[in-house]
Formats: sequence, C-alpha cells, structure tokens
Amino acid sequence: MSFDDPIHRIDWRDTARWRAGGGRLSLALGAGIGFVLVACYALLWVGLPLRDAIISEGGWVESLSAYLYLVVAASLLMAGAMKLWKPSVRCPRHPFLLTAVLCLFFAREMDFHSRFTGGSFLKTSFYLRDDVSLMSKAIAALVIVVATATVVSLCGRYAKLVRNRFVAGSWLGVLPIAACLLVVFSKSIDMGLGTLGRNGVVLPVQWKVAAGHVEELCELLIPCCFLLMTVVLFFSKSNSVGHSASELSDGEDANATIRLDPERFTRAA
Repeated sequence: MSFDDPIHRIDWRDTARWRAGGGRLSLALGAGIGFVLVACYALLWVGLPLRDAIISEGGWVESLSAYLYLVVAASLLMAGAMKLWKPSVRCPRHPFLLTAVLCLFFAREMDFHSRFTGGSFLKTSFYLRDDVSLMSKAIAALVIVVATATVVSLCGRYAKLVRNRFVAGSWLGVLPIAACLLVVFSKSIDMGLGTLGRNGVVLPVQWKVAAGHVEELCELLIPCCFLLMTVVLFFSKSNSVGHSASELSDGEDANATIRLDPERFTRAA
C-alpha cells in the first residue's frame, strides 16, 4: 500500500536498516501480544453469557473484525474513485485491487465460503459430495481461482515495495508483515485444534476456550494493522504535501526577491 512516490535504492548489506525494520516489527508484535494477553485476562472476569456474546463465533469481536475490513475498503475505494474523477488527487497505488483483497478478508471472516453452500467450498470434500450440483462446484471453483489470482496479483505488485519499506524501517513495510504473521498464527491455531481433534487428542476444555479467544483476538488485530497502514499512509502523505508546499512557497518568495533586485538596482542607477 503506497502512494506513487519514488523508491530509493537500498543496500541489502546495510544491517542497520534491517535492524530498524526488525525493531519496529518486534514492537508491533509485542504490542499485539500484550493486547491479547490483557484482553484474555479481562475476559476471565466477565460472566459467561456476556463472554460468549463478546468472543464466541459470530460475536462482537468477530463482527468488529469483519466491519473494520469494510471501513478500510470503503476508504480506499473512495480514494480510487476520487482519483478517477480528479487525477491530481493523491491516492494509493492500485486502490481497487486493495479493496478487492480486503473484501475477500471480509467474506472469509463472515464465513461466506460455507454460509450459502452447506459446507466449506475451500475443502476438497465439498467437490466430492453427491448432493452438490455440478454448477455449484464450478461456481465455487471459479471463485477460488479469481480470489487466488487477486491475492497473487497483489503480492506481485507490492512484495518488493513492502520489503524495501521494511528494510527502511517504515511502518508501511512493518505493518503488512505483521498482518501476514498474524494471519499465519491465527490459522495455525484453528488448524492445529482441528488436527488434534481428528487424531483423537483430547485437550482440556479450558485450553480450547483459551486458544479460541487468542485466535479471535489475533484475527481482530489483522484489520487493525490495515487500518493503521491507511492512517499512516494518508497522514505521512499529508505531511509530505504540506512540506512540499512550504518549500514551493519559500522558492517563490526567493524568486520574487531575485526579480525585484534588478528593478531596484535599475531605479537606483
């Protein structure tokens, strides 16, 4: 996620730059872990009915995660539309592609992959079922292909930019990596619990509940990373524009002084 500003060449052997990005990533992940631990501890003091409403499947936390994706997607869509209407408007690169990926995150968070099909079409078992029509299987496969192509296109367009910004210690490079790590971690919890259950491993109920809470809270942090990226992106560009305008104003004043000097000298002569 970036404005169309130039990317400077980076010396990959500059370990100081890597340390800057790694330090900020550690800070971001540390803040996220602290938030998860504090939230889990606070939930222990909440009554069971209210706790289920907050953190359960389809609860307040999951709904907030989903709608945060829509908030960021709407802001990027609006920026892209304004760019089409007025080309001079500052706008992130590929805003419609970013919007599409965020909508995919929203759909995944709202369980659209299983809400209308009676089962998850992300699993191979869906395509082996006899009670599912061939048309439904084809549409589901097409959705997966389009979604995969969209994500791959986004990664291809932004991977190098994010890497450069991470090495430079920019939050616009740190936050995307933090979001990716949170996606991997939260899905690892979900898949790990499922794998243990299928293999007959019985975990204490308290462990399962705690793991579910950690998963939901980590999934809440993912759209928060995207939201912070959007805020940092627009805020940093606003400061950059203001600084450029200030420099231009100073330059114009200097030029005006230069233009007046010959006139003053002519009158003096």
